[in-house]
Amino acid sequence: MSSTLHLDEGTLVEPGEREHEALTESYQRFCTELHTRGWIDDELFAVVQR
Repeated sequence: MSSTLHLDEGTLVEPGEREHEALTESYQRFCTELHTRGWIDDELFAVVQR
């Protein structure tokens, strides 16, 4: 999963290590909450946790 931010055509901003870790942690919490609520199935949840 790429976390490159595209601001406008030709401009890329790469997140720093701390930002990348925070984004990853937030994404995993979000997916866990969706799975807990039954909004995504076990198979999809296994894929997003990789």
